[in-house]
Amino acid sequence: MSVYIITCKLNKRIVYVGSTNTTLKQRMVWHKNAYTKWVNGKERLSSEIHKYFKVYGVANFDMTLYKNYDYIDKKYIKAKEQLLMNKLRRYTCLTVVNKCDSFTTPYIQKLKLKLYNKKHQKKNK
Repeated sequence: MSVYIITCKLNKRIVYVGSTNTTLKQRMVWHKNAYTKWVNGKERLSSEIHKYFKVYGVANFDMTLYKNYDYIDKKYIKAKEQLLMNKLRRYTCLTVVNKCDSFTTPYIQKLKLKLYNKKHQKKNK
């Protein structure tokens, strides 16, 4: 399993942290395809990185490997992903754009997502 960072070439402060059990190339293709579906109205849900793809253009983003980990279970890799997000948020001037924490209980994540969506629905009216 790999933890990766997507960085904007035009605004180096914008980063997105993720994990995958596929190659980075395959994962980036997945992100681009999901973005295209979202833009074309074929997908309701979007990743937070999608709005930055829209502003800066998908071609202006690079994915780099942060670290490979032995697969123990999904919680383990999500914890590693969360640790990286926490480090980047705390010790750098980077803007981590993930809208949800990777490692939390499903209940807390659901509550946070509801609050996030409610806030952004009001903002986008």
